[in-house]
Amino acid sequence: MSKDPREFITSTGIKIKIKGIPQMLIDRISASVEKPVVPKYKIVTASEEEIWEPHNETTLQTDEDRKVYHQFLEKMAAADNIVNERMFKAICMKGIEVDLPAQTEWIEMQKFLGITIPEDPLELKYLYIQTEVIGTTEDIMTITDMVMQATGVPEAALAEARKSFPGGLQEKPKPTGNGRSRKRKVDK
Repeated sequence: MSKDPREFITSTGIKIKIKGIPQMLIDRISASVEKPVVPKYKIVTASEEEIWEPHNETTLQTDEDRKVYHQFLEKMAAADNIVNERMFKAICMKGIEVDLPAQTEWIEMQKFLGITIPEDPLELKYLYIQTEVIGTTEDIMTITDMVMQATGVPEAALAEARKSFPGGLQEKPKPTGNGRSRKRKVDK
């Protein structure tokens, strides 16, 4: 195992170096996606004043309320997915240092598998990281965790983010001793 805490060997056997990414980049990625407006409902006070409050699961009274709120949740999930995809790209492209190998062998394999090879060098590097460097969901979780730690994201925020991983990773990945990590799940 490397003594450098910024190094990680993925499940495909490729050694990468982890870097933090700028916090402002994270903020800009989040702000780049338009979020839907939370539907509101009207409250009339005893003094006849009208107050508009955002709906939540407990305030839905009519079928129309439920329909509008459900549409809001779907739009919010779609917006969150776009942010997550962009964040993953930022993590791969700014948070991972890896050298692209001589392009012939891995590109020929990609072509053989019917994968379109992008001409853009950034897209090519992203394809390499996706298809050659990152081999498992555990790699994704560990790399994301390490990049966010290097970025300076508070542990509480990391713990919350881990819950969103498939399988509900509840704790930070533990090194296995070979440069790789093993996830720990907390039983609910």
